[in-house]
Amino acid sequence: SDWLVPGAVQGKVVFMLQKLTRSTHAEIAAALGGVKGRDLRTIAGLCLESMETDMPLAHSLARMLSRECRVRVSPAIWDESLMPPQLLIRWRVVDDKNAQVFVSRSKKEVFDFHDELTALAPEVLTGATQPDFDGFREMRGIRTVTFPDVPERLWIGSALSPIHSYPALHDDGDSVSLRIFTTLAAAASSHREGVLRLIMLSEDLRAPTASGALGKTQKKHRSKTVSLDAIPADVTFAAPSRSESILPPQPRLQADILRGALLSVYAPESDPLPRTSESLVGLIAARRIQFRKLHAEMATLVPAILDSAEACFAKLDNAPNLPEESIIDIAEQLGGLLYSGFAGVVPHEWLREYPRYLDAVRIRIERGNIDPAKELGKLDIVRPLWERQIRFDDGGAPFNSKAMEEHRWLLEELRVSVWAQELKTKTPVSVQRLDKVWAEVPFLV
Repeated sequence: SDWLVPGAVQGKVVFMLQKLTRSTHAEIAAALGGVKGRDLRTIAGLCLESMETDMPLAHSLARMLSRECRVRVSPAIWDESLMPPQLLIRWRVVDDKNAQVFVSRSKKEVFDFHDELTALAPEVLTGATQPDFDGFREMRGIRTVTFPDVPERLWIGSALSPIHSYPALHDDGDSVSLRIFTTLAAAASSHREGVLRLIMLSEDLRAPTASGALGKTQKKHRSKTVSLDAIPADVTFAAPSRSESILPPQPRLQADILRGALLSVYAPESDPLPRTSESLVGLIAARRIQFRKLHAEMATLVPAILDSAEACFAKLDNAPNLPEESIIDIAEQLGGLLYSGFAGVVPHEWLREYPRYLDAVRIRIERGNIDPAKELGKLDIVRPLWERQIRFDDGGAPFNSKAMEEHRWLLEELRVSVWAQELKTKTPVSVQRLDKVWAEVPFLV
């Protein structure tokens, strides 16, 4: 809706630019070229040439400034309610007799009105009363792979600049619905989950009741509530006994394994998701055997990873000379690898590297106990890189998540290179390479 009135959009961008400092105006002008920092209207026009229209205006401007000008700004600094009234959309709601029932220039008031209306009249959300948008209608209760085609976007309205909306499947737990979203990012995230839910329903996939070796692992990690995501530097660490897990709890371990296998096979980030019933049926048939193999592999791999991690902690009982700083670093590393639900979200290409990472931890403990001084020297190489990773604060501004992800896994490879070189790394790695990747993190490309 931010883009609805073409004549007002440039004025909105000017208003948002006015919230930035003069020095920032100068940075933006220098990056764009051929314009002075005080000429905000011209700057706004140049910005609009590169701004994405499939998201709110504030987010689009922040992303454009990051990508084109290497200027970091949080969209949160731009409060639409503070804009001059003439720049705001006038929302008008009418009933079936075209009588006006609500009018406002506040988007928040419009959404509040919608929430109040649907609370008083839930039937508004049923498929029978949903409006038809160029042949597309929201619907609920889908439990099979038979569903209407889902277009990538809809144009709602007939104004000079109609509202862009983004249809997607949505996971409702025991069923799937077809919904319309206001941003492409929200629709993409929802559609992925909706596709996975339909595959689970059509293939009758459920996480089985815990049993056998996997059941014991799941039960052990369900009973513990300690997390190692952040350990204060002044805490004295004591490794627990083997019977008491200090790893982050895994209350849905088998469900996470199932989800991880589904994501890796049916919905990898590199592949477009099916948007028709026919394409989803074809995808399931083509990858069913691959999924079964990977699911079986993960059902063995993940419990082995957890047992290996606990064995690392047990080794600390026999490493009295290992420096406390190293113990804390190891605890944070394992907490970052084995956080609650990791099996459902870590890409399989990296999950299969976990045994090697844990072998490197074991070797580090053994060697660090023999030569604490050398251990501290190696820690001095890695620790600053780990600190900047875990303490990075985006401040709400857009950042390069792909570079952040690359840095995260390169850091694990560097740990192998520093502490257990004989295990070899998956890819060439060095501090210099990590620094180069990190330089790309603050800005979009």
